[in-house]
Amino acid sequence: SMELANATAKVMRDFEACVWRLHGVFASGNTFDEAFGLVNAIDKAADWAMRLNESFWKRVMMEREQHQ
Repeated sequence: SMELANATAKVMRDFEACVWRLHGVFASGNTFDEAFGLVNAIDKAADWAMRLNESFWKRVMMEREQHQ
C-alpha cells in the first residue's frame, strides 16, 4: 500500500533497516551484501528474542505449577 511505502520511506531516512509485522524487512546498504548481512543479523536477533521469550514463559509456568 502507499501508506506502508510512505511510512517505510520515512523510517529509512534515519535507519538502515525497517521491520514491519506481517510484511517483512526492508534494508539498505552500500552493497547487496551489506544490506543482506543486516537482514541476516536482524533475523538472528529475532530468533534469539523468540527463544528467550519462550524460555522465560516456560520458567514462569513451571514456577506457577510448583506453587499450586
